[in-house]
Amino acid sequence: MGNKMRKITLLFIFLLVSTSGILAQSLRAYIQAADNAFMKKDYFTALVYYKKVLEVNPERNDLHFKYAESARLFQAYRIAEDAYHKIILSKDSLNFPLATYWLGSVKKSLGKYDEASQILTTYLKKHKRINTRFSKRAEKDIVDCSWAAKVVRSNPKIKATPLDGGVNSPYSEFGGIEMDGTLYFSSMRFHEKGKGLYSKLMKRDKDGVLESFDFNTEEKFAANATLSFDGNRMYYTNCVYNKKGDIQCAIVYRDKKYNEVWGAEQSLPAFINFPGFTATHPSIGYDKINNREVLFFSSNRPGGKGKLDIWYSTVAPNGKFTRPTNHSFLNTRDNDVTPFFHSPTQTLYFSSDGYSGMGGYDIYKVKREGRSWQIPIHMSYPINTSYNDFYFTLNEDGTQSYFSSNREEAMEIDPENEACCNDIFTANLQADKIKLTTDEFLALTKSKNETYVEVEEYDEPRVIMSTPNESEPDHPETIIGEKPTLVVNENTPSIDITNNPTTNSSQELKPKGEGTGIDQTASSSSPTEVVPNNTSPKTTATSNVEFEKDFDKLPRDIFSLVFQVEILDWNLEPLKGATVKFIEESREGNRKNFKKSNIAGNIFKFRIKDHVNYKIIFSKPGYQVDSFAIDKELLIGATELSQTFYMSELESGSFYPDSPIEELNEPVVTESMLNRFLPLPLYFDNNEPDPASWSNTTNKNYEQTFLIYH
Repeated sequence: MGNKMRKITLLFIFLLVSTSGILAQSLRAYIQAADNAFMKKDYFTALVYYKKVLEVNPERNDLHFKYAESARLFQAYRIAEDAYHKIILSKDSLNFPLATYWLGSVKKSLGKYDEASQILTTYLKKHKRINTRFSKRAEKDIVDCSWAAKVVRSNPKIKATPLDGGVNSPYSEFGGIEMDGTLYFSSMRFHEKGKGLYSKLMKRDKDGVLESFDFNTEEKFAANATLSFDGNRMYYTNCVYNKKGDIQCAIVYRDKKYNEVWGAEQSLPAFINFPGFTATHPSIGYDKINNREVLFFSSNRPGGKGKLDIWYSTVAPNGKFTRPTNHSFLNTRDNDVTPFFHSPTQTLYFSSDGYSGMGGYDIYKVKREGRSWQIPIHMSYPINTSYNDFYFTLNEDGTQSYFSSNREEAMEIDPENEACCNDIFTANLQADKIKLTTDEFLALTKSKNETYVEVEEYDEPRVIMSTPNESEPDHPETIIGEKPTLVVNENTPSIDITNNPTTNSSQELKPKGEGTGIDQTASSSSPTEVVPNNTSPKTTATSNVEFEKDFDKLPRDIFSLVFQVEILDWNLEPLKGATVKFIEESREGNRKNFKKSNIAGNIFKFRIKDHVNYKIIFSKPGYQVDSFAIDKELLIGATELSQTFYMSELESGSFYPDSPIEELNEPVVTESMLNRFLPLPLYFDNNEPDPASWSNTTNKNYEQTFLIYH
């Protein structure tokens, strides 16, 4: 009996050990599979595998952190929130300091701004010295959360709703753009056995009929359609997975043969589709100064400022493209994507996760004035939310918008894991100011017989747009409401029509940046400001401008707005010693301009008017002179505003026109000084430029090989 019991006991122990061994092997296999999926950026698969392991072994904080990271990168923010929270409450939370930062970050992404600020403040108290980069990000996020909370509470009148009519599905839809009543968009609702999901280009016609284009294939992701102005050329992207598991895209186009039949696919030049890098998000706009189409796109090619940058290339009349230019003053060190140029208003819309925002990607707009760009303006809530908001487009009138977002109202494939997705949303907006040349304006009024224009003489000339009265066709009936303004003279080269005020008239000033013109070629038909006969055109030159020194003594009822300016460098550090000028761009009798220098600090306070346009100019020896235009629509009704501006340092020896020292000191370098550095070690990757090849020659050109090496 004793021997029998001993055998049973030994058998039980053997089975127990064997079962534990099998379970341990199974867990190791799941962890390995999860790690591999994470390395391939397949965050959803990693999320599922880490979850299975934690169900068996919930005490492993290292796996909880990987699980939280997978959820955050997959944008399953509620799952990530719970996982990070468990880590910071555990005994070994100090081993995972970034868990606190990322918990604050995902709470910001969920729109829990007050909670996010508290947690990020805790992170700075406990872990500020551990990682300087994340400490600066936490400080910036706290400021953003405070601002975003105010924006959400402002009770906006705009409503953003998911687009109906079968456009959206539980999968991702994005890149919606309307032309002549037809909506073109991209959808990830397609899948093949063993190939997974892929996107196709689709359209919904005026009758609401949905269909995909017959040139879509299963081998490549077709997405991001945009059409030329005549509608006869379609640009879009073809994307594939590269060896690293990243999606790599190239811009292609097709010319229309007839009706809805499209010709063969053609690639853009290699200097746009830079080999080894992504070119995506094409958008065709019309440059009214140079009378040419312009191709805007996003790319991570060399020569940019950060990750994905916005670039542009001019399209010549013969169809050829200029070498692309980086939109350097617009781009940030992070991702700047999905550009859309609304040609009637000469306004560029784009999304970025590098500016101050509400969380994730936010949508911004920046107006073009002549050959320069104004300050990028945050599109505010509910166009922007704490989630990702991008692919913003407008119809020609500027009254109907389309954009993509993964906000709470979007459909989900797997609600339990918050799996996916982006839906296309729409919102009704009030039209922005539209600038037309004289020829364009006359062509517009002649082509629309139902529209009359009556010009009346006032102290400041204006136009009243009218519609015909059927009972009295000879006497147009004036539309009552916001009166547009128009200045008409025989010698004026352009006309400025102002529709309703923009939707951003009451929001705070937030983002930074100003760029340069799209092209360097002048045009005789460029829009310029129109002025009455008895006045001269306004000038932006500042050489003869008089600056008011005692502006604090000015009447508070007129100069009622306190505007605070903060100057930082591109490392987000306070920049002392700058000079700030406020130039009032109006013809009022009490016009005042202000100028301040701050040798000891980087904060400037001005008391200005809240009903006129201003131009701000920043200067400091050794830094690029920068200027920004501020529209009065952003000032009306405000009593206090603050704005941070960023200045770029000049390279040594650069000319600085506003400095008393015309040329900065630069040490003289002689040949003998350079010879001291010789011999100079040169390091290179022997597997480039053609990996896994024994060839000692390459077909790549100098630009391609040098920029990658540099």
